[in-house]
Amino acid sequence: DTLSDDEIVSLYYAIRGALQESIDHGGAAYELNLYGEHGGWDTSFLLVAYQEGKPCPSCGATVEKIKTGSNSTHICPVCQPLN
Repeated sequence: DTLSDDEIVSLYYAIRGALQESIDHGGAAYELNLYGEHGGWDTSFLLVAYQEGKPCPSCGATVEKIKTGSNSTHICPVCQPLN
């Protein structure tokens, strides 16, 4: 509830763009499509995920791996602060 209308619109288009790019590359490389083929969307397309210890491409801070329930995720502590 803290996003402005402009931020909501921007987020909407960013999500659509990322999803379309994945579709254009045939989905995730570790998944099989309906034809039994692997997609072309691999970790080279990810800016922060799986980049633990490397600099954030936006601000240069070190990417961290955090535990999220039974999984883990990668975040930039500056661009994606935990509140």
